[in-house]
Amino acid sequence: MITAQATLQSKHMRLPPEQFYWARLETTQLGESRRPNLRSLGYLFESVLPIPIEDVHAVYERIDANTFLACAMSCTELSELNFAGAITLTPSAVPTFLECNVEASRLNLLTVQFAPPQARRLKTQCLAIAIVLVVGIAVLLIFGMERRINAMQAQAVLYDERENTVARSILGDDASANSLPVRLQLTALARELRSTRDVQTGPIESSDAAVALSELLTVWPRNVSIQTTSLSVTPQMITIQGSLDNAGNVQQLADALQILSAWDLRQPRVNSSRDSVRTTIQLVRRTGAIAEVTP
Repeated sequence: MITAQATLQSKHMRLPPEQFYWARLETTQLGESRRPNLRSLGYLFESVLPIPIEDVHAVYERIDANTFLACAMSCTELSELNFAGAITLTPSAVPTFLECNVEASRLNLLTVQFAPPQARRLKTQCLAIAIVLVVGIAVLLIFGMERRINAMQAQAVLYDERENTVARSILGDDASANSLPVRLQLTALARELRSTRDVQTGPIESSDAAVALSELLTVWPRNVSIQTTSLSVTPQMITIQGSLDNAGNVQQLADALQILSAWDLRQPRVNSSRDSVRTTIQLVRRTGAIAEVTP
């Protein structure tokens, strides 16, 4: 039972050093392989205590690299002590026989299970604030990632729509009726066009694009209305792309172009729409044919 009078100054309780258990602990006894911790320090402290280490509440303060100061009080005495609203409990001084320069105010025994209620409440509040902050940051991160994902998905949909619009402008209205994706349709069209450019033709003497264009204009039907979107003329190939009113005009144009004896007319490719017919007509110069321009 504590009989000495405690002094209370600004909620900091101080007791005479005689009411504490003291020891100077040399950690070299633990060996080089073990670092000092509360358990190992308690083992060293118990060897000089009159009661088991489990029955005291101890605090430790380092003196130097291999020496610790141990200060303890019986758990029973601490439980019976009226703290009177104190937030710290320290000895009034460190015994001189311990020969150390540790300040007594650093040996606070109101810790762990003996911590004052206000300290426990503060710790609980700090923990609650930390949890709220972590949860808030996590929610903000999730919200930001969700918005970013939604924006990326909307952008991907916009790109797909633009791709489909461009593809339909190239393929025509038949693109919707085709079961293949527009990308595959474009790939097939590109391969078809590439194959037409790889046609092997023999040597053509004294021919050029101007001569081929002149041959084309010679037989071009005057009574066929066509809106030409592309006209490619080379000495070996003529490619016509355009829109006509109906399929009959396409056939009329093809019949007129068949008159060219030096050229082979390929089967026209036709895409029908609501108001017009889009067509692609190709003529390939026959191997060994010599260009002749009709005056």
